[in-house]
Parts: sequence; structure tokens; C-alpha cells
Amino acid sequence: MFRYLILSFMGIMLLTFSLRSQEMPANPDLRWTQEIEVQTGQERFKKETYYAYSVKIWNTDDKSVRKMWEAELKDLSEKIKRNVALNAQLPVYSEPVDMHANQEERRNNDYVTLSAAFLYKGEALNPDNYPEAHRHALDMMHAMAVRMNKAVVEEQIAERMKELEKEHKDFKKLEREQEKLIRSIDQNEKRLHRAEKEEKRLEQKIKMQEPKIEALRESAGAALSEEEQKRLEKARRKLAKLEDQLNRAKDKQRDYREDIQEAEKALAENKVERRELEAEIDGMERRLTDLQQMKLDIE
Repeated sequence: MFRYLILSFMGIMLLTFSLRSQEMPANPDLRWTQEIEVQTGQERFKKETYYAYSVKIWNTDDKSVRKMWEAELKDLSEKIKRNVALNAQLPVYSEPVDMHANQEERRNNDYVTLSAAFLYKGEALNPDNYPEAHRHALDMMHAMAVRMNKAVVEEQIAERMKELEKEHKDFKKLEREQEKLIRSIDQNEKRLHRAEKEEKRLEQKIKMQEPKIEALRESAGAALSEEEQKRLEKARRKLAKLEDQLNRAKDKQRDYREDIQEAEKALAENKVERRELEAEIDGMERRLTDLQQMKLDIE
């Protein structure tokens, strides 16, 4: 039983260590310090160059940004093919336009640049020829960038909440393990006390038995009757049985003491592990709060 407790405890320690060894951000004090701006200018889209509107999506990758962009345009366009939303009904222009998109990942800067061009009858909307559409495009791209950046943070929040939930479960396991260890120590102490009492009882019985055998041995000089011989053999068997029981009682005491020592050691390790895990959970909760505030700060 106790060996099972030790193995379970070690399993929890390994699981917690595995979680703790995962890479954590260098700066846990998260704040939204970026400014969402829409930059304009000529951009290359495959083989063509168009007047485009560009925004930055932070702490993600180009594939994720493309998925978010496709999700935004899915219900607004006829179809999406090769990063182009065809015949999209957008607030940019009164007529359907083709929205060309490009996602460029900037690994060293931790952001992805999302560029978009709006084509009406093959011509890219621009501030010179379509000033009102230009203003609408700026508003649309800014709003899209806000939603996407919030979505990235929401995903980070979901991941942190999942990790935090696992940490809380591990802490509950450690608490249950602590209870088991305490029960084990209590049970073994009671068993040890009973074994000590049994040892004293057996020693007393042996002391009572030894004089009988000694008396029979003293009369061994004379010929023993058959009845006396039987009593001597019976007394010897009883003494041997009592000595065997006494040895077993001593062995039990030794085992109980060893189990108590191991349980106390495991309990001390459990206490340290719970203290460390509490500190880690506290840090993760503060990080989660920072992420939630970050989401509110994006605008």
C-alpha cells in the first residue's frame, strides 16, 4: 500500500516538473504597448502591384492570420481563392470588389503584416480616385486589425486557462496525496504501537514458559515418564512458537518504522512541491489577468 503511495507521489512530481519545464515568456508583466495603425502604399500581390492598406497582427504567424482573414471574408464574398475574396460585399464600396490579401510574417519583430487591396473592375481603390472608399477602407482595416489582435490574445488566454486548470488539478492531486500520506503515517503508528504491545506480551509469556522447560530439563537426569516426555516436547514447541511470534512482531515494528520514515520524507517533499506549485499558480494567474487587461486595451 505504502509503495503505491510513493509511486503515485513521484508520478505527480514528474508531471508537475514537466509542466514547469515548458517555456514561459521572459516578461510576465504583459501590457499592450502597440498602436494599431493602417499604413498605405504600393504593395506587391503575386505578379501585380496595387495600392494597399496594411496592418500589423502581433504574436502570431502568417498561417493563423490567413485563417482569420478567410473567416472574416467567408460570408461576405462569393468565394475565396488563392488569397483573393471574389465579389466581396464590403463597407469599403457600394459595389462588390475583389479583396486581395497578403500575409507576411516578420519573425524578428513578432508580428505579421496583413496587406489588402480592394479592386473594382480591375482598378485598386485609392485616395485619389476613390476618396470616400479610401476612408472606409482605413476604418475597415483598423477594425479588422483590432478584432484579429484581440483574437490572438483570446487564444493566449484560452491556452493559459487550460494550463492553469492543469496546474490546479495537479495541486489537488498533491493535496490528496498529502492526505493519503498522513493517513498512512497514522495507521502505521497505530500498528507499531500494537506490535510493541504484542512484543511485551510475548516476552512475558516466554518468561513464564522458560521455568517450566528448565524444571523438566532438571529432571532429565532421571528417566522421564512418557507423560513427562510429552509435556517437555509440548513446552518446547510452545516456546519455539512464542519466539517465532516475537521475531515476527519485531520484524513488523521494523517495517512500520521504515514506512513511517519514508512517508514522513515523502510528506516533506509534498509540502515543498505544493509550496512551489502555489507560487507558480499565483504567477500564472497574474499573467492571465495581464492578458485579459491586454485584450481590453487593444483599440
